[in-house]
Amino acid sequence: MTGLSLDDDIFADVYRHLLADHYDYVLHVRDLPASETELRRFFERACFPVLKKIWERLLILEMNFADQGGLLQGQSDAERFLFFVREVRKQENLTALCKKYPRLWETWQRDITIYSNSLKVFLDRIALDIRMAADYFHGDSAVSRISDIHMIGDPHRGMQQTARVEYINQEGCSRVLYYKPRDMTIDEGFYNLIGWWNRHFLIDHAVPRVLNRGDYGWAEAVLQSECETPEQVRAFYRRYGSLIALAHLCSATDLHMENIVAHGEYPVIVDLETVFSCTLETEKHIPANNHLYASLLLPTETMYDEIEISPLSARAQMQTAIDILVNPQQRRSSLKMEKQKLVTGNYPSGVILNGDTVDFLHYEQEILDGMRETLLFLHDNRRDVLDVIKGAMRHAQVRIVKQATEEYAKILYNCRHPESLIRGTTARDLRALCDPARDADIMESEIADLERGDIPYFQMSFDADILTNSLGQPLATRVFQSPLNKLESQFLRLTPAFIEQTLEDARYAFLVYRLRTKTVCAGKPQNYANLTAISDDRWLDALAHSVMNSVMDRAQHADGKIYWRNISVMDDTIRADLTGLDLYQGVSGIALAFHIVGQGLSNSRFMGFAHRLAGQITAQLENMPAAQLGALNGTAGTLWSLSLIEQARLTRCLSLLDRELAKISYQLLTEKFEQYQQLDFLGGVSGTLSMLSRLHGLYRNYPIAEKIRRLADTAFMLLKHMSNALLDEKTTLLGFAHGTAGVSASLAEYMTCFRQEDREAIAIIGSNIERETRYRTSRGWPRLGKDDICGTSWCHGSVGIGYSRLLCRPYIPEEAYAADMAIVTARLGEARPSIGLCHGMMADYCLARALGIDSTEILHRIRKIIEDQGIKTDFGLNDFELVGAMTGVTGLFVGDAILPGIIRG
Repeated sequence: MTGLSLDDDIFADVYRHLLADHYDYVLHVRDLPASETELRRFFERACFPVLKKIWERLLILEMNFADQGGLLQGQSDAERFLFFVREVRKQENLTALCKKYPRLWETWQRDITIYSNSLKVFLDRIALDIRMAADYFHGDSAVSRISDIHMIGDPHRGMQQTARVEYINQEGCSRVLYYKPRDMTIDEGFYNLIGWWNRHFLIDHAVPRVLNRGDYGWAEAVLQSECETPEQVRAFYRRYGSLIALAHLCSATDLHMENIVAHGEYPVIVDLETVFSCTLETEKHIPANNHLYASLLLPTETMYDEIEISPLSARAQMQTAIDILVNPQQRRSSLKMEKQKLVTGNYPSGVILNGDTVDFLHYEQEILDGMRETLLFLHDNRRDVLDVIKGAMRHAQVRIVKQATEEYAKILYNCRHPESLIRGTTARDLRALCDPARDADIMESEIADLERGDIPYFQMSFDADILTNSLGQPLATRVFQSPLNKLESQFLRLTPAFIEQTLEDARYAFLVYRLRTKTVCAGKPQNYANLTAISDDRWLDALAHSVMNSVMDRAQHADGKIYWRNISVMDDTIRADLTGLDLYQGVSGIALAFHIVGQGLSNSRFMGFAHRLAGQITAQLENMPAAQLGALNGTAGTLWSLSLIEQARLTRCLSLLDRELAKISYQLLTEKFEQYQQLDFLGGVSGTLSMLSRLHGLYRNYPIAEKIRRLADTAFMLLKHMSNALLDEKTTLLGFAHGTAGVSASLAEYMTCFRQEDREAIAIIGSNIERETRYRTSRGWPRLGKDDICGTSWCHGSVGIGYSRLLCRPYIPEEAYAADMAIVTARLGEARPSIGLCHGMMADYCLARALGIDSTEILHRIRKIIEDQGIKTDFGLNDFELVGAMTGVTGLFVGDAILPGIIRG
């Protein structure tokens, strides 16, 4: 057998010593056509990842300790290394090592015992089935020998793994099969479905044949292969679009770059266990749950903010900026783990023509055509298709994914860290994902699986509504829709309007991918030339009427919920998303815009829509088990927006407010504060404090105002206590959204709102301004860590500083206020790529109004840009692709309400 073996590792002798007692148990398998030498090599290679996870870091660490302590004999690094490897294998030294690390031997024995058992079962199954499988898949009458075995995939249910099995037939030809340690009824069912499909529809598909053996099975090998002609490439992408449509109607998940193989002109799903999904009771309020993007077939998701995981966009063998620690494999006693840049794997999903990988963006239209044709076929034949799927999938087990695999893998890796093994913190580390907001049965099952060294696994029968754990035991977790119910629900949505909405969702995913990868992205600016004749005093109202009508037209409707397409930005990563609840770019901010514009224009349609959204927000908040901190990203900001919309009937909000205040209180008291960003205005304590101050102003005549005041007091004390402790002179940002200016503003807003002067808070404000002044230039305040550019935005630049100084003015020297505001006002109205509130010119206009200075010229500049170029929002998008209050078009009308320039209360 070929491939990686222990021979390649510097600790090979130690690893073989640790495996010594386990070889015989695994390798004595009857009727297996493989030599003991080949099986021994397979066993070592299979166990290699298990060994490394537990022993590699520990051996390097102990060798360093021994070397630094002068305990290793030898004149050179290399000699001392050999001495360590020889000595550590001695029983007394291994015993001493296990005494030092109390969980070491227990963890190793448990892992290797469970894994050895799974390998033994696997080898027994090969011996039992290989000849039958060879005949079934390849028509081979005999198997000469097993030539290679590779364990692949994640360990589940007793550390069982998928395996690639290669054998030589009677004629000397090499063959490949795949072993899968799970029930393969779902694979059989999908194979039968595609058989029917190919007889009834022009766009045919390929799917692996399978041999279902009950608790496990065998699958045909589908290998990546090139397209021979450009016509085949076009056919591939048309079929890919067809798969997107079918997967969407089935509510498929987890169809990432490793689960799709580009097999010539066919995209082939090779892991079908997640081709359906369920909806838990706690998930029913989330629009993304039934959305097109959930399958991962479109380029909307990234891993670690950098690695594309869609089969379309994943790039093989690409060096990333992600640092990983690796063993440099140097035989030196001073050896240490070294940082290397992560290189992506060899994904089989890339389409190849003439030896080159094809750029899928050139085939967007083929993908959309395949989607449209398939959705129309499903629409016209829904009853027949549903009947075929129900018959094919009867009692099939569907895997239910509840957490990203990398999160589980990280826990398993950390639990075997030397520090965890020596301090006995494994039990705590295993519970890293435990959170009051999550389902208790799911968390208990996750812990049990992780303790066994497994990636947690959940499943559900296609036509039942009971979630089971990896052992097949039913959980009490409440299920809203079984896979069958969800399938039927999706087909009920299948209307001509749904088809057009789905196609637009796909176009949007491509648009955002182009933004993410800085590919040329042509926008579709809306023409506002029809507003040029309107007078200045009426122009903004006319624009508001036009914009809000367009935003309403762009609303998406699903299962009684309203949402919009969105762009999510995290650091430098941009991805397609859907609106959440928040003020920043979610439904709360959009609802507030409809309310404010509706009031200003006396437009009952807009106000009615705002109240409808408010009802949805209320229901969604009630279904969320935990609160989020922050003004714009947090629960307090959503409550403030909701209360402002319902200001004429606040009694309707009291029950919800009372419950949500309790959640916010819990979050404030239990949050572990480790970095300054957790205190910021956007998503931290200072933003929560500001919104509590505003809520108190709205509810001052209600008894609940006292609860709000007490919670605001808690947030105020916490902010004072943590602000200096977490501040880092070199890295803590200066601006309003994420920096010290926002923290100072919130402290000041609280003191003004509640009419009290706190010396400690005033000192913090003064200290923050002194630091900000040290970085100040004649152009303003730099955004630290981003080329130190002195921008003008509310988020990071001079407009945000201006808002902060306006709030802090009662608590700072007048000369400091005047000096800073001179810089702020000098730059008001400077041209920027965006018109929006967070990073654009509308914040300038709102600040000028808050300062009481003439804003006419700024509005003229904004007007000219809009009438000449359309509304340019953040990230280069226009045509209302971004609709959120801080980054999108609705922000043109809510700045006076959201930006904290005027004390309310």
